[in-house]
Amino acid sequence: MSSKHSHMGHMGDTHMRHEVEHEHKDEVAGRNCTEWVMEWFKWIFKKDYETSPLFLPDQKDVGAVEPDEDQGKIKKGQESVWFLVPPMLSYNNSNTIIKRVNLPLGKWHFLASPYHAFASKQLFPSVAANNLFHMSKSDVDKVYKLEITLDGVNLAGCRVPINTPFPVNLPSNRNILGLKSEELRNGNTMDIVTDGYWIWLKELPPGDHILALKGYSPLYRLDTEFHLYVRGRKL
Repeated sequence: MSSKHSHMGHMGDTHMRHEVEHEHKDEVAGRNCTEWVMEWFKWIFKKDYETSPLFLPDQKDVGAVEPDEDQGKIKKGQESVWFLVPPMLSYNNSNTIIKRVNLPLGKWHFLASPYHAFASKQLFPSVAANNLFHMSKSDVDKVYKLEITLDGVNLAGCRVPINTPFPVNLPSNRNILGLKSEELRNGNTMDIVTDGYWIWLKELPPGDHILALKGYSPLYRLDTEFHLYVRGRKL
């Protein structure tokens, strides 16, 4: 792990991170961090190849993320979590990827991962079920650089291991994993386990914010900036 990340773990209670980061046990709309991570994966996997935010735009590395109908429906007086998605299935070894996100009105918290791994029996049929989580953990253990900043201030984030398999649904046509319907269970489902680092932010004040995520391992490099335009709550 980078020296900067090591420093993150020793911040005092007065540091800005306590004002903007949730603790793992905190709940938003009745779910804690682990439960929202599971929802993040369920949302990602139901996207098809053409609409998945895990890929870069076809023409350039700078993309604007429009409000997503699946996430944007928030009732007056309620709050929810907005899923931020670095393009982890694209290889970019030299440049920071910038994604501009225009939030719809609402009381939004934010969830994003600077680095994670997942596994399932459908993806690795030759691996014993009790070794699938070890595959994910081993990948994440190899991360040698991890940085999370919000508006230039270092944040800590947290590691979220989920070693109990949970179901996700994939579209029947052109899912992002390249799996065929006959390789999935009934209803185009599969169970996954996962391990990784996450940042879970509280509601941000209206205006512009930059959330920068860096996660480097021998296998992958993630370097993304989310330029967030926060409009604020519904009145």
